[in-house]
Amino acid sequence: MPDNHRSSAVTQGVQRSPNRALLRATGFGAGDFEKPIVGVANACSTITPCNMGPGTLAACAANAMKSAGAVTG
Repeated sequence: MPDNHRSSAVTQGVQRSPNRALLRATGFGAGDFEKPIVGVANACSTITPCNMGPGTLAACAANAMKSAGAVTG
């Protein structure tokens, strides 16, 4: 997945050094800054059973994105 045009706006250049430092603290490696960054959000909750399923679906989506070459947060 070579298209990281939008992600590079927050990760490339000297002026984005603080952004990269923050992302490194969350586990990003040097090669991750060349990949698209994809956020996966969900409404998982353990309060009621009807809201427990989205967590599993979000994990599947995140794993699919990683398999396709993206970095997920």
